[in-house]
Amino acid sequence: MTVRSILQIGDSGLKAKNKTLEKSNLAEIKSVIKDLTDTMLKNDIVGIAAPQIGTNIKLFITEPRETEYRKADQSDKLRVYINPKITRYSKEKSVIYEGCGSVGSDFSVQ
Repeated sequence: MTVRSILQIGDSGLKAKNKTLEKSNLAEIKSVIKDLTDTMLKNDIVGIAAPQIGTNIKLFITEPRETEYRKADQSDKLRVYINPKITRYSKEKSVIYEGCGSVGSDFSVQ
């Protein structure tokens, strides 16, 4: 088990350019996925990106959990996103609670 420290808001590593992954990076990809999974579970969060643990590659994972609004069949499965791209988005806006692991509990947004 490798639990890594989560970089916090304001850390320059969170704004650094992220490297696109190639198939030849398979060993690195597997290692980072393992570190992300261990770190996510230890910190009881539902998702984490490689830059949050100081690895500037285009990779993140999620493992949504069942809630009042999310049914079990939509959760509890590790999802891995490699070189993700936003292909469409809604212009509609929603106000939600932010649960980012890089925004520590002692940080408040005014």
